[in-house]
Amino acid sequence: ERSGPAAEFEETWTLPTGQTFRVSANPHPDGALAFLIEDITSETHLTRNVRAEMETSQAVLNQLDQAIAVFAPNGELVLTNAAFSQLWTLEGEESLGAVTLPEALANWREAGDDPALWTRIAALGRPGAGDGSPVFGTMRLADGESLSVEARRTTTGALMIAFATREEPAQTSPRAQVLRASA
Repeated sequence: ERSGPAAEFEETWTLPTGQTFRVSANPHPDGALAFLIEDITSETHLTRNVRAEMETSQAVLNQLDQAIAVFAPNGELVLTNAAFSQLWTLEGEESLGAVTLPEALANWREAGDDPALWTRIAALGRPGAGDGSPVFGTMRLADGESLSVEARRTTTGALMIAFATREEPAQTSPRAQVLRASA
């Protein structure tokens, strides 16, 4: 006779009809088993649809020439595109959340020549601060390249920062600036 957590059982069954069931069994006193069969078809379809929408959104973002970074209202980096990854290398942990808005702004302030631009963007990044108008500016890098910078709040309260090359860089290979995350 098996008892306790080791005897518990849970499995997901996908039927050829497209229905999905979660089947679980739990032991009861006197050796009985209680089976629970839940129809999770709609939950499974919703999850698949959300995943497909996210993959489509990422694929669209990756087609843009602008380098885009999105920070959640709590300041965590939650989304970037391929152009961003080519322009800025995330240093430290591999996950996006390892970089925060204050860290990113400090790195960009250091890499550019206009500290006031990053102060205005930091103010825009504070929830409820200011009128929420987008911030525009130019970031000149040490190698002479100029990037146009645009920061705006989304309807969800996230902060989107976009970088676009203002002039072609002199070198032919893509260069990656380093965006450091604190350990």
